[in-house]
Amino acid sequence: MEATLAYSRVALTVITISWGLLCFIAYPAIACPLTERNLLLDFKEAVVDEERKLSSWHGLNCCTWSGVGCNFGTGHVSLLDLSGYELEGYIHSSLFELAELEHLDLSENYFKGTFAPHIGMLKKLTFLNLFDAGDVNEFYVSEFNVSLESLSNLVSLENLCLDGVNISVSKGWGEAVGNLHNLQQLSMSDCGLSGPIPNFLLNLTSLLHLRLSQNSLSAQIPAWFENVTAHLVSLDLSDNYNLGGDISVIGQHISPSLTSIILSRTAVEGEIPSAIGNMSSLEILRLFNTSIEGKIPLSIANLSKLVCLDLFYNKLTGSIPPSLGTLSSLSYLDLRHNQFDGPIPHTVSDLVSIKHLWLNSNSLSGSISLSLFDNLTRLEYLFLSDNHLTVTSDSTWLPQFKNLRALRLSSCKLERIPPFLVTQYDLIELDLSANSIATNIPSWIWDLTSLYYLNLSCNQLTGSLPSGLTFMKLSYLDLHSNSLEGPLPLPPDAHLLDLSVNHFNGSIPADWGAYLSNMWFLSLSGNNLSGAIPDSICPSDLQVLDLSSNMLSSIPPHLTRKCSVLSVLDLAQNHLEGKIPAEWRNLKQLNTLKLAGNQLRGVLPSSLSKCRSLQVLDLGNNNLQGTIPHWIGKLSQLHVLVLRSNHFHGSVPHQVIHLPNLQILDLSHNHLSGPIPSNLTNLLAMVNASQSNPNHLEKHTNDNTIYTNKIAISWKGADAEFVKVLFILKCIDLSNNNLSGNIPLTMGSLKGLIALNISRNHLSGQIPKTLGGMDQLESLDLSLNRLNGEIPLELQLLSYLQFLNLSYNMLDGKVPHGGQFLTFGESSYLGNPKLSGIPFTNTRVCNNSSGYDNCTSIDTIGKVENSDGEMKGWGIGLGLSYGLGFSIVIGILTFNKRVRGRVFNLYDDAILAVDRCITGNKFK
Repeated sequence: MEATLAYSRVALTVITISWGLLCFIAYPAIACPLTERNLLLDFKEAVVDEERKLSSWHGLNCCTWSGVGCNFGTGHVSLLDLSGYELEGYIHSSLFELAELEHLDLSENYFKGTFAPHIGMLKKLTFLNLFDAGDVNEFYVSEFNVSLESLSNLVSLENLCLDGVNISVSKGWGEAVGNLHNLQQLSMSDCGLSGPIPNFLLNLTSLLHLRLSQNSLSAQIPAWFENVTAHLVSLDLSDNYNLGGDISVIGQHISPSLTSIILSRTAVEGEIPSAIGNMSSLEILRLFNTSIEGKIPLSIANLSKLVCLDLFYNKLTGSIPPSLGTLSSLSYLDLRHNQFDGPIPHTVSDLVSIKHLWLNSNSLSGSISLSLFDNLTRLEYLFLSDNHLTVTSDSTWLPQFKNLRALRLSSCKLERIPPFLVTQYDLIELDLSANSIATNIPSWIWDLTSLYYLNLSCNQLTGSLPSGLTFMKLSYLDLHSNSLEGPLPLPPDAHLLDLSVNHFNGSIPADWGAYLSNMWFLSLSGNNLSGAIPDSICPSDLQVLDLSSNMLSSIPPHLTRKCSVLSVLDLAQNHLEGKIPAEWRNLKQLNTLKLAGNQLRGVLPSSLSKCRSLQVLDLGNNNLQGTIPHWIGKLSQLHVLVLRSNHFHGSVPHQVIHLPNLQILDLSHNHLSGPIPSNLTNLLAMVNASQSNPNHLEKHTNDNTIYTNKIAISWKGADAEFVKVLFILKCIDLSNNNLSGNIPLTMGSLKGLIALNISRNHLSGQIPKTLGGMDQLESLDLSLNRLNGEIPLELQLLSYLQFLNLSYNMLDGKVPHGGQFLTFGESSYLGNPKLSGIPFTNTRVCNNSSGYDNCTSIDTIGKVENSDGEMKGWGIGLGLSYGLGFSIVIGILTFNKRVRGRVFNLYDDAILAVDRCITGNKFK
């Protein structure tokens, strides 16, 4: 009996469980109303699903379909989450008939048309996400419009995300959103918002999370905004570059529950208030790239829950507060690119939760041992570069942290590669550049196979590299400016490889190209390489090739057959021979081509006319021949054209003078003849006195590295190499040719020109008075021509002129004695025997060694013209001129902001000296 009862209980239990499972399995199929199923199918039919993300949408059980969820209490479809499905086409109106829908996510798709004309029908909707839901056409214009007027009917809505939605096409959207009194989260990033912060936010009394980043909000943060922040938990107004206000509002009338403040890349200013220490719940404070200044308040140490403190790229000063060491929850500390000074406080060793510690690019000083960071067991990123620190590493020290991923110690006066790195197998970035490391690269460096960024440049490293680095995962390898030697290794499959300015020898291995499939920057300049460039060295993705200062013998004809996206090709300062390959017609993306300083011969191939993206063309110091081709006029993007020191003959083609963006034109030291073209007004960049965009002459790489063009030009009587200031240079050099005729009157229209050199030609006639209109001119060289007549008084208007050479012409009359002419000595006028006045007093004004035979003494001229009365008048005039000139300069600098901006040109030589010290530039 008892056994029977036991069996009965077991059977009943099995039946009950089975029935429950059956009901559970069958319930969704029963709960999905047929009408809602059909509405979803109508939606599916209207869209394009190339990825077949909706392939599960079939059968009766719609609650089991991908992205569909049901309310098991009512059986109705309550959730539709199609985020990232990449659906295309139009949204069917059936979607808005799902009356029980509570959660709708259509983000990251490619919908077209107008959305939400009937959105108000979904009265139970609590969550709506339209982030990046629409498609854009070839002009990056959205083809997905959102009509927000009926949003006000969504009285239950709590979370609204409109990131990336263009709200400008919708009228009354602000009033509609303002009626959503239950809204707790509002995200409107990159929506095209402009003007002041919209005041409808005052109506959202339930709002906890607000994100209005990446818009065009402007003006000051209004006073009423304090009423909004008084109940917020998170606030993000970042990437509104013109949104200003005083940062001191933080901590005043703000929610004590606020956990996140992000105001990065705005125009907020002032000092961080000490009241910020009262925000005891704050976890994230991101104020990078603003205009805040002053010191970090000591009260910030009260933020015990702070996880992220991001203050980089500001104007913060003073020392780093030692009290930061009390922030035991801090995981991310970024203070780089400020003006902090003093030592790194030893309390950083108490930041036991820190993973990211970025202190680079400040003025921190003192000596510090890497063992200071021993207790930071979670440390992953340590950046100390570009300070005034002396960093040391004990040879026996092994840190407690084992997961270091990035170490940057550039310019830290290191004398060796820190030995502890041998234990850091997860290291992906290592920058020890610009130090004093004078040893071989240790072999264990090449065992760090996770490395993708390695920069050991600007040291004194010696020895050779392994025969092959193909096993490395490196994307960035920079070893330039060392003393490495031996043959080139087989390279890693990197994006950037810089082995320039070393002592590598031998030839480039023929199979290099097999490892360069992803290369966009390659520099082997300044080595002792010889032989030919392999046909395979130019892969399809290469963007920069620099083999300058080598001893290569020829450019292979198929060098760039596959280089269709090559951006910068620099083979300058080698011993390359042969002709420029005709196959370069494929380089349609070529931005810079530099082949200067070789022995290239032949004519310029017409295939270069296909390189319509060229901005810099430097073929100087070669043996190129023929005439300058007319097709150069098709290169309308050219900013720099240097063909100096070749064997070009014929006239200067008028097409060259039709290049509207040209800033530097150097055709000097050739055999050009005929007149200077008169249509100079077509050189619009030189006519315009404003500066060009620096990016026109720089190549920004994906690793924030900048490939900067270096151009050698004649500057104030000497050859100088410019690197960092190319964008302000506008100059013409036609010297050392056989040009004849008069100087065109239109030359004076080049008001932006800084340097003009047309010396050593056969130019005749008078100096045009119109040259006095070139008010930016700093250097003028008209020497060794056949110019006659008087020096125009209008040249006294050239207030920036610092170098003048009119020597060895046939000029007569008095030298002007106003303006900058008071600063020029006799050397500016040698070889013009008929000139008189300042600065000549009983001296000879020519040199027979010049080949001119009209040298005479001006002793008599001086006696006749410099009577006692005239000498007294000259002295008084000189004093008045200096006094008046000084007053004018002070007045202009005081009241003319534009001129003040040009004052740095008066110190150009000092700038060049500093630039040479920092970058290694030098006068030839």
